[in-house]
This record gives sequence, structure tokens and C-alpha cells, in this order.
Amino acid sequence: MFIGSCVGTFFALDRKTGNVRWSYDIGRDGEQSGFHGNPLVAGDEILTGTDGSGIGHVYAFEMTTGKVRWKHPITKGAPSSYGLNSNLVALGKNVFGAAIGDELISLSAESGKLNWSFASNLAGTAFRNPQSPAVGNDRVFFGGINGTVYALAAESGGVIWKRDLGDRVSTNIVLAGNDLYAGIADGRFFRLNAKSGEITAQIKLETTPVGLPVALADSLLLYLNRGGSGGGGQTLVSIDPGLKQIRWQQRASTNWSVAARPFVWRSNVLAGTGEGEIRAFRVSDGKEMWSDTLKGTIRSFGASEPDPVLFIGTVEGMVYAYQPTKP
Repeated sequence: MFIGSCVGTFFALDRKTGNVRWSYDIGRDGEQSGFHGNPLVAGDEILTGTDGSGIGHVYAFEMTTGKVRWKHPITKGAPSSYGLNSNLVALGKNVFGAAIGDELISLSAESGKLNWSFASNLAGTAFRNPQSPAVGNDRVFFGGINGTVYALAAESGGVIWKRDLGDRVSTNIVLAGNDLYAGIADGRFFRLNAKSGEITAQIKLETTPVGLPVALADSLLLYLNRGGSGGGGQTLVSIDPGLKQIRWQQRASTNWSVAARPFVWRSNVLAGTGEGEIRAFRVSDGKEMWSDTLKGTIRSFGASEPDPVLFIGTVEGMVYAYQPTKP
């Protein structure tokens, strides 16, 4: 299991025991300490982006030993904030991510060499949370904080089409078949045709959609945050793929502390709070199936099927291997 801590250390933990197999202190490479995107497994490597006050990197670690295969420095960004804090996505032999300052980059997965970069017209802004791209059909889809969704050629970075949605793109871009999904800061959530960029449906939500929406066969799951950031959310919602209606919603008593993405596990979607609550809602209708409480602010969920075990990270630094007592 791979996890980055906010003291600047990246860990590989044994899933069965929790013992540290290897670790790497990114502070040795400059003023950086943050891991905010999900690590990406690529062959026998684990890739992750970092950010900090002086520099950021994209690292490729050898999965079994922690040896650094390559590291790509990122020196552009906002004032006193540099690096790549989006998720990394892979297509062919390349990986893609969004750097602070709203710049999309393409790197060789084998060497870390920069293939190309693309910046929205607000590049250099102080906004520190660029949205993660999506990839498919030899294209990269990127939502800029200028409110524009771009489709770019994966090999060259050339713009194929662009669509202005009217406000800052507030969610990661999601590709499901030939449909793209994206939310914006004013609360609207869109479906676009991935080939042409045409808007095919939209719905107005009560507050800003954030994080990474999860597209399932018959629903979309996403968080809403009235403050407009991805650090937490007040409401977990399920929407039909046609964006005609909200199927169900669950509000937290305070905030859902894990708004990076809804975590679907065994027909349930899991949500956590700052008080350590874990609540499992049935995907089909939102009915609460079970709940429990751990110590700490729930930050992340992971799982490794077919093991009936959840891996749960907390803001305070504790990592749990947890097995629900209820089915």
C-alpha cells in the first residue's frame, strides 16, 4: 500500500502488517512536503506528484525497493506554491497531470522527460487547486480555472476543441464512454460529447460540485461544497447519467472530510467525517447500510479485493486496516 504524508515522506506499507517496506523523504530534493493526488501504478513503478513552497516534482519509484527511477522538477506555479497536486493519469507510454498555476503537462513514463505542456489563459494565477485531467481515445481532457474544457491530442498537445462553460471548472474531468462530465463553481454540472465538445445535458445543483465524480453504470456520485473547494463537502449526491434528476443525497452533520472522490466498495459508497465517522450508503438508493467510528479525521479510503479489508488514512497520521463488523 502506498501513501504520502504531509511531513514529506512517501511510504510503502505491507498490507497485512502495516510494516514499512520502504520510504522516501522528498525534503532532500527541496522545499516540498505535500502529496495531494492519488499515486499511479504504472507497470513496476509507482508515480506521484508533490508540491511545496519552493519546488515540486513528479517521482517514479521502483515499486518493490523505493529506488527513484526518475524525478521531474516543477518550478512553475503560484507565489510560494509549486508542484503538481492533481491525480496523474496514464495513456500509452505517457503520463499527464495538472500543475499548480493551471498547467497541463505530459511526461514520458519511462524517463520523466517533458513531452509538452499546455496552460489555460489564467496560467500563473494564485489558485492552487487545478483539476485532474482525463484521458481516452488518444486525447487528453483538461478543465481550466478559466472555465474552459479542452480536448488536446495526447501526442502533441494540440487543441482539438474547447468549450467555455462560463465559470471555473471545479471538478476533475470524467470520461465515461463518449461522454465527458465536469462541474463548475456556480453549481452547474455538465455532460459533453467527447468527440465534439458539444454540451448534451446539464443540471443545476444547490452548491459547487467538487473532487472526482465517479461514473457508474446507472449513476454519477459526487460531493458538493458550498465553499467551492475540494477539501471537504457538505453533501454526497447521486445523479442519473442523463443529468435529469438527483436520485438521492446524504448530508453530513458537519462536513464530509473526504471529498476527493466518493469511494465505492462492495455496492456501497463510503463517506468519512472530521469526527472519525465512517458511513456506508447503498449505491442504488442511498440507504445507510452501516457505520462506525475511528479516532481521527478520515482522509482517505483504499481496498484490495478480494480481501474484505478497508485501508483508512487520517489527517492525524494514523493508518488503519479495518474490517467492517456488518456485511
